[in-house]
Parts: sequence; C-alpha cells; structure tokens
Amino acid sequence: MPITNLIGNSQTKEKGDELLVEVCPYCGKNNYHFSINRKKGVYYCFACGAKGHIAGGNYLPPSKPKPYQPENRYFTETAFIYTEEDGKLKEETLKSPLFGFERLIRNEAALEHLINFRRIDYPTIKHFRLGLTREGDLQIPFYNREFKLMGYKYRTLPPARKHFWRTAGSPLCLFGEWLMVASKWKEVYIAEGEFDAMTLLQQGLPAISSPLGAKGWRDEWTKLLEGLKVYVVYDADQAGEEGGQALCDRLKGEGIICQLLKL
Repeated sequence: MPITNLIGNSQTKEKGDELLVEVCPYCGKNNYHFSINRKKGVYYCFACGAKGHIAGGNYLPPSKPKPYQPENRYFTETAFIYTEEDGKLKEETLKSPLFGFERLIRNEAALEHLINFRRIDYPTIKHFRLGLTREGDLQIPFYNREFKLMGYKYRTLPPARKHFWRTAGSPLCLFGEWLMVASKWKEVYIAEGEFDAMTLLQQGLPAISSPLGAKGWRDEWTKLLEGLKVYVVYDADQAGEEGGQALCDRLKGEGIICQLLKL
C-alpha cells in the first residue's frame, strides 16, 4: 500500500531521519507520536505501539504490538519498604504505583515529555508503572528480584531544574532486576539510567540500570550477572565513559564476560 496512506491529510514535520506525522492512522492520537524512519525503513507509533516496515514507497500492515504483560496483581497490592530505626528494621507501607500511574496518564504535559521528548512509549510507561507524585514529579518504581517494591526514584520534569532523589531509607536494587531474573536472560545491557534502559527494552534488548548512575555499583548486583554476557552502554560524556570503563573492568575482574559499547 502507498506510504501516502499512512500520512493522509495529517501535518508532518522533520526530525533527523524521522518524518513525524501529526495523527497516527491506527490509534488517532494527534500529538506527532507517529514516526516514519525512511533511513531504517520502519514506522512506529509511540502512543499505541503500532509498527511495521516500509520499502519502495509502500508499507506493510503493522505487526501486532507486543506490550509487556506483567500480572496485574503485582501492581494492585500495597507494597512495603524497610527503614532502620534504633538499629531495627521497621516495615512501612508504601502505596501502590497505580496511584502515581493514574495521575501521570491524566497529565498531558508529562505524557508529552515522556513520549515525544524521551521517546518512552505508552506500553512501556504502563508496564513499568511510571507515575507522578502529588507535587508533579516523576516517580519510577524499583522492584527487587522477588518483585517486591523497594521504593521509588524521583526526578523533576521540565521546566523545573533537573534533580533526582530516592525514597528515604529504602534498600537499593537494580532497575529491571525482577525482569532480568524472571525472564532468564542470557545477555544483558547495563544502561546508565532508567530512561536509557527502557529505550533499549523497547528495541528488544534486555536492559537494566543502576539506581546510582554512572559511578555506582554494588557487589551483590554482580552475582546476578553470573553466567550472562554483559554489555555496558553508558552515556558518551566524560562521566559516562569513565564510569562505563570502570564498571566493565570491575565486572571482568569478577569473572563476568563483559564488553564496553561506545555510543
């Protein structure tokens, strides 16, 4: 079918190799979520997940989107975190990520930032239950290998100045740790941040990230990587290059098969 059928009467705008179409022909979203990449020969909607191939001015019908499908019960239960008080661990209630997720999907500006600027599509947002706090900051849930909610990582959204923080007193675990263990991956990409990991996952690459960024790693996380082939994919700035090299050397020293990939 002619590729012009994908565009119809919609407005378009150029972004590098991409042609952004105002209205998705499949879900009808009208915020330029639909992208045609003529160089790669693919099209994709960051709102509904419809995707397919183009060739010779024609396009193939979209393949059925494959959103992540965790069991809903994981996200409806109240979870717990543990804080230390007087030398003893105290169990405290932590509200389900569903509360924040519901706030996020009703906030058009926040969704616009995640989908159009960060290129995190809606199925990914839903799967990882990204959410908003009552103050309007982004909250990212962190689950351990038993799929217990350990806490949140928070970050401001534009136009506020960039700032990160975590749930006070919560134990640290890798972002995507539960997914790596449950899926029994044979290889894994370690990204510098959560958005980077989610972007890799959207491309079909198994990815995790450290909550501590480019310069933070813990020995207990290395044990989770035993038997896996590991690729370290950090940012191309000085902190990312130095942190990526240091992590790669550290993992190799522990007997992990590891390769540093440069962007």
